[in-house]
Amino acid sequence: MAENQIIKEQLLLSIREKMLCKEIESAVSDLNLLITSLDSRDDILKNMHLLGYILIIAGIPDMPIRNLLRSGSKIILAQKGIETLFQYWVGFQDLDSELYPNITDIPEIMLSDYAEKIDTSAMFNKNIAWLSKYNKKFLRDGFEGSDYNWDKLSSIVESAYKTTHSIYYRMNQKWYVCKTGDNASEDNKSISIIYHIHDPAYMYEVLTQHNTRVLYNNTSKHDRYIIINFHITSIVLQLFPFSQLDTGNYWFHFLLETKWKKRLTQFGKIGYALPKKVISQEKHLNNILLFNNELGFYIDNHLFDKSMIQLQKRYTPQYLEQLRKKHQKDLSDVRILIFASRYSTYTQYACETLDKGFKKIGCKSLLLKERKFQGTGFKVEFILRIIKNFRPDMLLSINNFRHDWAVGMLPYIPYITWIHDPPETLASPCLAITDNDFLFAASNLRIKELPEVFPILKNHPIELLPMVKDIDNSYPIVKEKKYDIGCITHLYLIPEVISYYEPEKRTDSAKELLVHRLLKQMEKLEPFEIASILVSKDKSLEFVQRGVTDLNISLSGKLEVKDPLVADTFRFGIGQFLQKTLSVRYLIEEGFTNIFLGGFGWSELSFFKPYAAGQIAHHDLPSISNNIAININPTAENTFHPRIGEMFEANSFVMSSWKGDADTLPITDCFIEDEEIVLYKTYKDLVKKTKYYLEHPEERETITQKGKEKFIRIFSPEIGCKTILNHVLGIDPAG
Repeated sequence: MAENQIIKEQLLLSIREKMLCKEIESAVSDLNLLITSLDSRDDILKNMHLLGYILIIAGIPDMPIRNLLRSGSKIILAQKGIETLFQYWVGFQDLDSELYPNITDIPEIMLSDYAEKIDTSAMFNKNIAWLSKYNKKFLRDGFEGSDYNWDKLSSIVESAYKTTHSIYYRMNQKWYVCKTGDNASEDNKSISIIYHIHDPAYMYEVLTQHNTRVLYNNTSKHDRYIIINFHITSIVLQLFPFSQLDTGNYWFHFLLETKWKKRLTQFGKIGYALPKKVISQEKHLNNILLFNNELGFYIDNHLFDKSMIQLQKRYTPQYLEQLRKKHQKDLSDVRILIFASRYSTYTQYACETLDKGFKKIGCKSLLLKERKFQGTGFKVEFILRIIKNFRPDMLLSINNFRHDWAVGMLPYIPYITWIHDPPETLASPCLAITDNDFLFAASNLRIKELPEVFPILKNHPIELLPMVKDIDNSYPIVKEKKYDIGCITHLYLIPEVISYYEPEKRTDSAKELLVHRLLKQMEKLEPFEIASILVSKDKSLEFVQRGVTDLNISLSGKLEVKDPLVADTFRFGIGQFLQKTLSVRYLIEEGFTNIFLGGFGWSELSFFKPYAAGQIAHHDLPSISNNIAININPTAENTFHPRIGEMFEANSFVMSSWKGDADTLPITDCFIEDEEIVLYKTYKDLVKKTKYYLEHPEERETITQKGKEKFIRIFSPEIGCKTILNHVLGIDPAG
């Protein structure tokens, strides 16, 4: 089973690499191999969803992703059958509504070859007949006696197919399933009700006609499809105090103009006015009746502009100057709005730490965290509403520059960006900058790279802010350690690296031959020598070009620094991999066996597999690190990594690999070597110092405690947050 999992992960990475290189046919071939190797619909669903996000993160354009995912559906149909395909579609919609439209574009005639097509072109009454048989009941509430176009209404059921055990039908571009025969009772708890809303008063009746107390013990779900005029929608949105319906279980699906359907279905996800479960109060009925279509038009066309005008009156060109005068001596009333991206676990924790730090020094801060699978991030309307209500003095985000809308609409509110990751890997580029943008970077390398990647930052000041960490002093000092050596870090693995260590998986492709040659050359180097190549894009390019030339490999174009072969395959796939693994490998080869390896990737290589423990939950990290005598910190770019703070928190001894002049953030700038921190310069030095400190636990503990005490003094959340505010507000910390 473990072997199969390795194959799947390899294939996902291989597909990504081939898409980056625009080898589409080969990528589809790998996709076919991937799907064939999966055993269940859940496995298919999980892997295809993961593939979609891998391609998005890799920066693949939308069209190739759509085409590949659609190819996946066709492969599933051919390899796994129509039942699996429909189940895959139904499950994917619930998992990810954004990627979902990319997987369902298969011609109807192709589906008809595998399942019996049900005629949905007849009148609405006929649709009701077959749906009610399998979906318990499908009522026409709201349409009796109306002059609604029944032919148009019949198109609500767009298509339907019958298989051996189920009926699959599509409404509003979404696929549903209802089981037939003996299995029908399990899935037939859903009651679908269609309403035609022709005025606000009737909308009120629809939302409030059932007493929630009666539904408290009712396990049925009521699916309500509502066709509604968009002017009525505008009025209702402003008048109903919508909230989550705790005692009921209604799901509303609005069928109307595209722009309104999209807005309404997103409101619940982003905290706006209308969740999927809604209810109103009777006292608002009279207010509703006072409004007409002109009010709806006004709301739809002018409310957003009016809200923006109010904010622009607050955040004027003189705003920062006024803010600085107000807070030169008192930070207690500074208000900070923090945005936390869903893409990185570390930035989520870092934003939480900043939030705590600002509060500790007396500021008022609000943290907005994207949910893991939110997909679309925060909508502009929602952010503006938060800004209007919270009245922040400044905005802060990690790895995200000022949004385009904020550049154009709110250029004068101070915006703080703290960059941790390589600029070329950031989710959004820096296309515009204002005088009120304040940039911080976690290392000197980032300060150097930012203007290179984003020329607009060439003359913009960027300050160094290495780390902010809230140390929890509750962890005890453990005398008897469970492990001698530990290394906790994820490995970024590409197929060619895996095949270098696992010969049976070799393909002998040109890229694989090149990667294997580069690996063999890099393995001869010491940590600081590898670092000197990785931090220099020119040296990285030269190293790869030499390998291409020696192997006489033909490339489609001239090799450049930004080429994926250099930027991704070499610097990340090879360089960082070796920086993390070579130290551990030397120790194992020297006979050390009591080793703990945490993080993704280690188990995929048989050499490290006996010591691999998989991903470590963040809340378990201190207790695990606490039980490791010597933690190896083999970071690729700098010796001062966030991992240092985590180890100090766990009272755990750390040895970092020395980078020499290539170190973009030397830990010795802050800590005294051999008194507060220990470095190893070569692999022989690593082995020597590992033996020494395993034999002298009292020295390990003394060094660790001295380092921890200094870390708390200079990198606490309070210090970090004051550093940020001093810079933004122009405060001299010495004064």
